[in-house]
Amino acid sequence: MSVAPLLAIHGLSKVFNDVPVVDRVDLAVTQGEIVMIIGPSGAGLVPDKPVATANKRRRIGMVFQRFNLFAHLSALDNVAIGPRRVLGMKSTEARALAAG
Repeated sequence: MSVAPLLAIHGLSKVFNDVPVVDRVDLAVTQGEIVMIIGPSGAGLVPDKPVATANKRRRIGMVFQRFNLFAHLSALDNVAIGPRRVLGMKSTEARALAAG
Protein backbone atom coordinates (compact mmCIF):
# COMPACT_ATOMS: atom_id res chain seq x y z
CA MET A 1 0.00 0.00 0.00
CA SER A 2 1.54 3.32 -1.01
CA VAL A 3 1.22 6.42 1.15
CA ALA A 4 0.39 9.74 -0.48
CA PRO A 5 3.19 12.26 0.04
CA LEU A 6 2.66 15.36 2.16
CA LEU A 7 4.94 17.24 -0.21
CA ALA A 8 5.60 16.34 -3.85
CA ILE A 9 7.84 18.12 -6.33
CA HIS A 10 8.09 16.99 -9.95
CA GLY A 11 10.58 18.22 -12.53
CA LEU A 12 11.88 21.19 -10.54
CA SER A 13 14.52 23.21 -12.38
CA LYS A 14 16.18 26.49 -11.43
CA VAL A 15 18.66 28.67 -13.30
CA PHE A 16 20.70 31.56 -11.87
CA ASN A 17 22.47 33.84 -14.33
CA ASP A 18 22.19 31.24 -17.10
CA VAL A 19 23.72 28.55 -14.85
CA PRO A 20 21.46 25.56 -14.12
CA VAL A 21 21.64 24.90 -10.37
CA VAL A 22 18.77 22.42 -10.11
CA ASP A 23 17.87 20.21 -13.05
CA ARG A 24 14.58 18.27 -13.19
CA VAL A 25 14.47 17.19 -9.54
CA ASP A 26 11.66 14.98 -8.26
CA LEU A 27 11.00 14.73 -4.53
CA ALA A 28 8.26 13.12 -2.46
CA VAL A 29 8.14 13.40 1.33
CA THR A 30 5.72 11.29 3.34
CA GLN A 31 4.61 11.63 6.94
CA GLY A 32 7.32 10.70 9.42
CA GLU A 33 10.21 11.21 7.01
CA ILE A 34 13.02 13.57 7.85
CA VAL A 35 14.50 15.35 4.85
CA MET A 36 17.45 17.70 4.69
CA ILE A 37 18.04 20.06 1.82
CA ILE A 38 21.52 21.53 1.76
CA GLY A 39 22.19 24.73 -0.11
CA PRO A 40 22.48 28.47 0.12
CA SER A 41 20.37 30.45 2.53
CA GLY A 42 16.77 30.97 1.60
CA ALA A 43 13.20 30.43 2.63
CA GLY A 44 10.26 28.79 1.01
CA LEU A 45 6.59 28.01 1.16
CA VAL A 46 4.60 24.85 0.89
CA PRO A 47 1.65 25.85 -1.32
CA ASP A 48 -0.85 27.82 0.74
CA LYS A 49 0.98 26.91 3.98
CA PRO A 50 3.75 29.22 5.23
CA VAL A 51 6.61 27.20 6.70
CA ALA A 52 7.65 29.96 9.07
CA THR A 53 4.76 29.64 11.51
CA ALA A 54 5.82 29.37 15.15
CA ASN A 55 4.67 25.76 15.50
CA LYS A 56 6.55 24.58 12.42
CA ARG A 57 9.68 26.60 13.18
CA ARG A 58 10.10 24.65 16.41
CA ARG A 59 10.65 21.47 14.41
CA ILE A 60 12.90 22.90 11.69
CA GLY A 61 16.66 22.94 12.15
CA MET A 62 18.82 25.76 10.96
CA VAL A 63 22.53 26.39 10.55
CA PHE A 64 23.78 29.96 10.46
CA GLN A 65 25.77 30.97 7.37
CA ARG A 66 28.36 32.66 9.52
CA PHE A 67 29.50 30.78 12.55
CA ASN A 68 30.05 33.86 14.69
CA LEU A 69 29.10 33.80 18.33
CA PHE A 70 27.41 36.73 20.01
CA ALA A 71 30.37 38.44 21.68
CA HIS A 72 28.31 39.69 24.60
CA LEU A 73 27.17 36.14 25.52
CA SER A 74 29.06 33.20 26.98
CA ALA A 75 29.43 30.04 24.89
CA LEU A 76 26.68 28.43 26.98
CA ASP A 77 24.33 31.36 26.42
CA ASN A 78 25.07 31.32 22.69
CA VAL A 79 23.84 27.72 22.59
CA ALA A 80 20.86 28.49 24.83
CA ILE A 81 19.62 31.45 22.79
CA GLY A 82 17.77 29.23 20.26
CA PRO A 83 15.57 27.44 22.81
CA ARG A 84 14.96 30.75 24.57
CA ARG A 85 13.95 32.69 21.47
CA VAL A 86 12.20 29.99 19.42
CA LEU A 87 10.74 27.73 22.11
CA GLY A 88 10.15 30.43 24.72
CA MET A 89 12.08 28.55 27.42
CA LYS A 90 13.08 30.32 30.59
CA SER A 91 16.78 31.21 30.71
CA THR A 92 17.58 28.61 33.41
CA GLU A 93 15.78 25.85 31.52
CA ALA A 94 17.45 26.76 28.20
CA ARG A 95 20.90 26.92 29.85
CA ALA A 96 20.35 23.48 31.43
CA LEU A 97 19.36 22.05 28.04
CA ALA A 98 22.37 23.71 26.37
CA ALA A 99 24.71 22.30 29.01
CA GLY A 100 23.43 18.84 28.06
